[in-house]
Amino acid sequence: VTFAYNISFDDQIIDWSLTYSKVDAHIRAMQDEPGAITYINNHILKIYETRKSDIISSAAPGTVIKLDKELVINTGFGALEILKLQPAGKRAMKVRDFLNGQSIINLGDKLGKEEKNE
Repeated sequence: VTFAYNISFDDQIIDWSLTYSKVDAHIRAMQDEPGAITYINNHILKIYETRKSDIISSAAPGTVIKLDKELVINTGFGALEILKLQPAGKRAMKVRDFLNGQSIINLGDKLGKEEKNE
């Protein structure tokens, strides 16, 4: 028998300040269940699949640096292209399908932890 800790909700949240390889490893580790999550404009997204992007940016970690047919997010070192995600209340989908009908993400927006209004 192997002991493993339960994964908490906070463990699922993506830390975009890490390197692209560590962010990608976190997403792969959480891939099916429970899923790696991030927030954008107080909307939750589960991220299922990414790949390294060749785009170089000085934007802050978590910033959307490309948004047309691709969704590229800057990390602490390097950038990741998101390939598959799941918006809250919807099914998992390829990013190009999500981008065709979405209105929650804009170029320059920042992904990260939930913003709490106090």
